[in-house]
Amino acid sequence: MRNVAASRAVSRRQITFYQIAVLLAAIGAFLALISIFFLQVVLVNTESSTYPLYSALFRILFVIGLGCGVLCLPIAVRGLTFRRENDLAKLVGNALGGYLDDRYTLIRNINRKPVSFYIDAVLVSTHGVLVFRILNQTGNFVNEADRWLMQRRDGSWAPARIDPTRELLSDMRSLQEYLARQQLPNDLPIFGVVVFVHDVALEFREPKLPVATLSNLSRVLQGNYLAQNRINEDTAKRVIQLLYNA
Repeated sequence: MRNVAASRAVSRRQITFYQIAVLLAAIGAFLALISIFFLQVVLVNTESSTYPLYSALFRILFVIGLGCGVLCLPIAVRGLTFRRENDLAKLVGNALGGYLDDRYTLIRNINRKPVSFYIDAVLVSTHGVLVFRILNQTGNFVNEADRWLMQRRDGSWAPARIDPTRELLSDMRSLQEYLARQQLPNDLPIFGVVVFVHDVALEFREPKLPVATLSNLSRVLQGNYLAQNRINEDTAKRVIQLLYNA
């Protein structure tokens, strides 16, 4: 199996830090501009007893805006320092490489916005397109449709701090729309699988998407994605080219 990273690969942690930096920069710019506007276009009488409060409020907002703008810079720089490789996707690729040949291509770290802000990995072959959401969590989980529960230390169950099924469904929709815009068929078969890299305890109640661990991933895929050929080699090569250059 060919196991490659997209040409513009970044890591999930980098994406998160970039998002935070952009959000802070936007908030800072908004607060600064609003403050400058209302300090120049005064809406209260300068002789009024409320004017000092009015002036102080917008000066404080201006300082907060500048603070947000300054803070976004080290956060963005910190994002640049993270490794670009998705180690979890490499683990999945290594596991798949044990039983898939060169007819299959795994592309890691797909992050071009028209596809999705970030997709862990996509496997492409004549079987179709398989989108991965890869998790590093440990513990006991229950998957009910698209909802997830995790067992607490006292044995009770609570909503998990993960939402992989809905995230994966969103990634699959974004990918389908992107490929359709590239003149590929609207009915291109796109599958999805949630993969835990650890052997977690899993219980299912009508799951919307397949869920696997590294140890049983091959068996899970045999029952759906690997069951039959669905697209020709030329279409598969076109998808690989598009996603690799994403």
